[in-house]
Amino acid sequence: MKPMTILPGILAHTPEAYVGIIQRYREAGVTMAHLDIMDGQFVPTITLQPFEILSIPGALPSEAHIMTYHPERFFPDLLALGVRRVVLHVESYETREEVRRMLAEAADVFHEVVITLNPQTSLERLEGLQFAAVQVMAVTPGASGQEQVPGSLERVSHIAARWPGMPISVDGGVGPENILNYATAGACRVVMTSKLAGIENLAQYIHDLEQVVATHL
Repeated sequence: MKPMTILPGILAHTPEAYVGIIQRYREAGVTMAHLDIMDGQFVPTITLQPFEILSIPGALPSEAHIMTYHPERFFPDLLALGVRRVVLHVESYETREEVRRMLAEAADVFHEVVITLNPQTSLERLEGLQFAAVQVMAVTPGASGQEQVPGSLERVSHIAARWPGMPISVDGGVGPENILNYATAGACRVVMTSKLAGIENLAQYIHDLEQVVATHL
């Protein structure tokens, strides 16, 4: 079992929403967040775009989860934002060769390239690809606040067994009731968005969640 890192999620549709979210996270001592990028094509939701965030002073350091087709068109703006870790979908392209090219281009730009895939997509799609980490989508991409998709924990276990030592993150549906199960299965990062929305003492909540795992190391 590895130490657990909580990555607070940013799903913002307007500059005002983005500013409110990052201000709250900063006050809680968050130093790294998880920025969702959607353009209404890969998923129906449209979020604030990277070029819009560039015009906002004091953007919070974040990894970027690009839920679009042809995600490399966002790479220059994300690099300008200081993004060093990018999360890319295997479904962004149809063929394995196209996905390989996408990952190779990302590896030339970012410090770490994370591959992810929708809950319904077979893990076999990961075979033969080069990536530094895997993100398990425990909810269907596109909206926060969903119920966790059954079988998500087993997907983490399968990835941990197939790629020993590989950093694994989980996006969606993780909380105090199951975070230790995911850590035991092999996850070391958890993305949380809607579950953090109503928390009064956010810094304490994040600390306590990470300590749930730390006490079992």
